[in-house]
Amino acid sequence: MAYLHSYSVIEFFQNEGQIRYDEIVRKDLPLLEKFNEMAYKRYIRTAKISDVLEKETILVNLNCAEIVDGIYYFTNAGALFFRLNEDDVKYRHAGIVCALYKGTEKANIIDAKELNGDAVSNIDDAIIFLKRHLNISYKIKTLQRESILELPEDALREAIVNAICHRNYFEKGARVMVEIFDDRVEITSPGGVCKGITAENFGKISITRNSVVASLLQMIGYIEQMGTGIIRMKNATREAHVASPEFEFKDFFKVIFKRKEIDIPSIAQTYVSVGSDRTAIENKKPAIDSDRTAIKNKKPAIDSDRTAIENKKPAIDSDRTAIENKKPAIDSDRTAIKNKKTAIDSDRIFTILEYLKQNGRGKNVDFSNLFGLSSQRTREIIQEMIQKKLIEKQGDKRFTYYVLKK
Repeated sequence: MAYLHSYSVIEFFQNEGQIRYDEIVRKDLPLLEKFNEMAYKRYIRTAKISDVLEKETILVNLNCAEIVDGIYYFTNAGALFFRLNEDDVKYRHAGIVCALYKGTEKANIIDAKELNGDAVSNIDDAIIFLKRHLNISYKIKTLQRESILELPEDALREAIVNAICHRNYFEKGARVMVEIFDDRVEITSPGGVCKGITAENFGKISITRNSVVASLLQMIGYIEQMGTGIIRMKNATREAHVASPEFEFKDFFKVIFKRKEIDIPSIAQTYVSVGSDRTAIENKKPAIDSDRTAIKNKKPAIDSDRTAIENKKPAIDSDRTAIENKKPAIDSDRTAIKNKKTAIDSDRIFTILEYLKQNGRGKNVDFSNLFGLSSQRTREIIQEMIQKKLIEKQGDKRFTYYVLKK
């Protein structure tokens, strides 16, 4: 009697669609344990999901969480996107390893980086690693310069998204690899292609190993349409005039981008383009000279206006002198007003003291009614009396009142 290894059992049920890694509820991972609030907020903002509902409800609707016995738990998909997994061995295999090699073999590593964040951040950071180490050329368009990555970013992004979306997450001993060699870039994911995909129908039909992960990526625009990734990679490389990607799929799925460019425009064609731009600039020169002449003709009128302004300057200076002469009188009036205000405030203070002698206590509103003042102005007078230790505050908030200082 033949017995199946435990991994073979998982693979059998997975191929039959009876078990999907991303749908499994993790009862060992409560939702609020290591919840990545920043990744969650970025995701719902990018997906344009309203945050009116509670996050628990939203995550259940996204198949990222389930409620069991009144407690919310992550699904594997939810943990991949919305949990802090950097230091957690449970999801170390779900990350991406980026490496830059010297030469065409995996012998000398120049730079390497492990990405163990949320799924979206891992994709973005892998693209940053590629852009940092791949060559950039520049195309001159008239007076502007356009930077061009040696391999099209759209194709590279499709390959990385495809690896995250379709890899076999039950395989704990391997991670997605993004590797740069002198002559190629390789993006490898564990698990090969799904059952039902053959060399003949490859790129023509779509079978999703992790449907929840695919749906989450599609909602934020990282997947435009299911089943178009291979075609989009080929189209992007063709438009960029580089070699079409090569694909290998057995136990691992690998996309290979050759770094040697093809169909490069000749130097002569580039020279003709630059020469044409120079001719266009020369043709604009007469119009520029005409504008310069017009500006030169306006110069006498501008000089005349300046002279008129200079002639008015003595009158302006005279007005300033008159204003300066009036300043002492204005300051004197201000002093008189200030003295009158002090006298008025003294009368009001005396009136409040008399009121308190007769009534024993009083509130802000009582004093406001005495003088017909605003509450704010009355508070200022009361504060002055407290500072002078004429009265003291009793009570708190709306029960506040004031009495004579003992």
